[in-house]
Amino acid sequence: MVTPREKVLFQGRYDEKWKMYCFLNVLWVLLVMIVGIPAIPFWLLFGMVYCNKAFAAKECLLCEASLVVGHGVFFKTEKTIPLDKIQDLTLKEGPLLKAFGLCSLKVETAGQSAPQGGSDADLVGLRDARGFRDRVLDQRDAISKHTLPEVSSAHTVQVKNHDGDSVLADIRDTLHRIEDKLTAAGPGNRE
Repeated sequence: MVTPREKVLFQGRYDEKWKMYCFLNVLWVLLVMIVGIPAIPFWLLFGMVYCNKAFAAKECLLCEASLVVGHGVFFKTEKTIPLDKIQDLTLKEGPLLKAFGLCSLKVETAGQSAPQGGSDADLVGLRDARGFRDRVLDQRDAISKHTLPEVSSAHTVQVKNHDGDSVLADIRDTLHRIEDKLTAAGPGNRE
């Protein structure tokens, strides 16, 4: 069971159809892979037991500042994804997912540690995935409005004012001052 360190705002629920999707998906992989064919009888006997346990272990919690995802039968995994690092939440439907009325919600973050083309979390079979995606994005936007950093120095303005033009003008002015100092130092004095 996932134990978040902060207040839980919403708990995502998974659709029961995910169990059959999991079973048939693995069966398809075993059929396609020639070396997997001998494992098919074993999967037919015990695959549904595994899928039931995997379904029971799936959890997804939207907390105040993070998304907490848990899964695993033999090897439990609990991942906490800070909402301010989430770049995109992608909904995907393949032919098999669509046949079961399911979709996949992929969580992609800044500086993501997942393999190339992968995602930090793949929430397959989440009920009302579109609604859950909107809740996560709304919460991410709400916390980002409260955590904008204040920039303070003699020549800067505060970012809290959301005045992007004045911030950019200040950056431009700072770059001009640096350029002037470099020009005044001459080519022989630069290090």
